[in-house]
Amino acid sequence: MTEFEIRPVRPLEDASAVLDHVRAVCGEPGVWVVTTADEFQVTVDEEVALLRDLSDHPTSACWIGLDATQRLAGMLMARGGDRQRNQHVSSLGMSVSAAHRGQGLGRQLLVTCLDWAREHELVRRVELNVIADNAPAVHLYRSLGFEVEGVQRGIYQRNGRLHDQYVMAVLLS
Repeated sequence: MTEFEIRPVRPLEDASAVLDHVRAVCGEPGVWVVTTADEFQVTVDEEVALLRDLSDHPTSACWIGLDATQRLAGMLMARGGDRQRNQHVSSLGMSVSAAHRGQGLGRQLLVTCLDWAREHELVRRVELNVIADNAPAVHLYRSLGFEVEGVQRGIYQRNGRLHDQYVMAVLLS
């Protein structure tokens, strides 16, 4: 397993690298993300605002993973609920660049997030959606305690086929 530096995102400093990373991941052939590269039209200013909102929100956070050359290799966003009755729920979105998959970065990002959530006084549920055919991701999430709570059938279209999506979550004590 490769060691990566995991740290909280710095909105002004990291926004451009985050955008480059997301654009690259969205453009990778065979990747299991909904947004295509040509649909991703976020400006640096918009990304700075989004990252600041996450940083300022009491139950949200964002971490990046840097490789040995300090290049952004992956990221994880945890977005907390906006209402009193769902502020304990954090919804995840994670991406790892193709060159860094299978090296433990996804696990390191998730462990960082779950440790943060367990220590947080408000967060009690961490949830995510994953394409059911993405076996490596599903295996990773299960290994960290996530359970499939539901299946959204035919929600993702690729190569003329419809694919199901799992709703997965872990409840924290």
